[in-house]
Amino acid sequence: MKIRRIVKKDLRLFKRDKKNIVLIVLVPILVISILALIFGQSTASKSISGSGLGLCNLDDAELGEESNLFKFKEIFGEDCDERVPNLVTKGQLKAAVIVPERFQNNIEEGKGSELILYVDNSKYQTALVITDSVKAMVQDINEKVGTKFIENAWLRLRELNNRLKLIISHLETAKTNAEKLQKRADEINKNLDKLNEKELDLQLNNLNQSILNISLPQNINLSSEIDNDIVNLNNILSNECPNNLPQQECNIINESIFNLNRVKSNLRNNEIKINNLLKSTNTTALSQQISIIKKSKAEIKRDIINLNNSIYNYTNNIITIANELNKTSEFLDVYTNKDPKNIVRAVTLKIKNVFGNRTYFEFLAPGLILTMLLFTTLLIVSSNIVEERKKGTLARTLLSPTRIPTLIFAKNLYFLILCLIEIIAMLIIAVLFGVSLDITLGSIIILVLAAINFIAIGLFIGSVSTSENTALLTSLVITLPMFFLSNQFFPLDIMPGFIKSLGSIMPLTLSIHNLDRLIIYGTEINVNQIMLLIIYPLIISFFSYLMIKRKPTSN
Repeated sequence: MKIRRIVKKDLRLFKRDKKNIVLIVLVPILVISILALIFGQSTASKSISGSGLGLCNLDDAELGEESNLFKFKEIFGEDCDERVPNLVTKGQLKAAVIVPERFQNNIEEGKGSELILYVDNSKYQTALVITDSVKAMVQDINEKVGTKFIENAWLRLRELNNRLKLIISHLETAKTNAEKLQKRADEINKNLDKLNEKELDLQLNNLNQSILNISLPQNINLSSEIDNDIVNLNNILSNECPNNLPQQECNIINESIFNLNRVKSNLRNNEIKINNLLKSTNTTALSQQISIIKKSKAEIKRDIINLNNSIYNYTNNIITIANELNKTSEFLDVYTNKDPKNIVRAVTLKIKNVFGNRTYFEFLAPGLILTMLLFTTLLIVSSNIVEERKKGTLARTLLSPTRIPTLIFAKNLYFLILCLIEIIAMLIIAVLFGVSLDITLGSIIILVLAAINFIAIGLFIGSVSTSENTALLTSLVITLPMFFLSNQFFPLDIMPGFIKSLGSIMPLTLSIHNLDRLIIYGTEINVNQIMLLIIYPLIISFFSYLMIKRKPTSN
């Protein structure tokens, strides 16, 4: 009953003070709406789009299409490279690019060139996005230059490849002719081998021997024997005819003597002719010709062997060169058929967002709701407690039969109702801006635990502060570090170890982490972190109890 009475009293006082309604409802709605308009883009980088990029083009070179993150603002004048640093330093431009003279010519001549980017690094996120975007633009220029260079090289290599193929065809013809020549040389060599030198020598020796035999006197002079026969026949004819022999036989003997004389005469004539022929026959010249033939044969065979070896080596060299040229031609065919873009940009990055096309604000919404809840709760609770302590309302309540724990519990319940109203208002605004929030029992528990933690901190601040200004400053001292260490906008992973450990156990960080696990990642909550969210308000409430007991008024 006492708790309900205290809560009703506080709610009536809340309704009377219009600024509380503004602080609880309108301020969170306004802040969430502004942040939704800022971050309600498809990506974080687009939320800072529209940055102007100065361009000092001393070469009139084409830098490609403008980035969707910035638009070129050309700076005219020959001294624009001197004015650019001052324009960026004065904040008139977020960044500016200087294109030097002979930029295009140096690229075409293979000397390379350099773009100079002046960037306002006082705005870190804008500078980071512009720098990355300009790097991407330069990468695109490099890719186009490299692609053009490779395309020209490919064109020349294709021409060279066509010439190589022509040379290969000529080499094939030369190889065929060489093989034919080698085959013909082998045939000539075989024909020369068929020329039997020993047989020629044997025939020559036989010829010489025959000539020698014919030319001997005992073989050539046959007329003496015929003369003897004629003498014998004449003796027979004179002694026997016609007395002893018949006339017919005598006639035969006379005829024989006549024939022998005629034969003798013919034989003498033939003998003279043979002797004359033998005298005219010269085997020495024939022997010399045979010697020349032998020598020529040996020389021809040696030359044919050398020619054959040369043709063999030549053919092998042709085959080797043709094979190498074929391989080279095949490699050229393979490489020149490749797309130059795939060589310049061998590795491409295909980004697949695991959460699809959800907007950046959808990921920020849970954390933004808890952050706004932290700021408003600490300010309202701390200022309310300070006001009651200054007016003596808190002391009068404690003089009635109400204990401090009951008062603290009633205050927690009252402020929890206000927090729930604020949470509902912010959830409605988030849904109106297209945020899909899967509100479950677990997410409600985390929101309630976060509110209880913030209320406990606000009660403690109000119990130790002597004025509203002190409470406000103390609230800022606590809320700002909790905000920066909440892992919402600044990742804890890049922070020093001590700061990272401190930030990971703060109530706001624990609440955002577990709410993200439920709403965004669809995983289970961290039980240990939930236990911390339960323990924190108990400990803080205990210290608030001690401070209120010690000094229930601000005087």
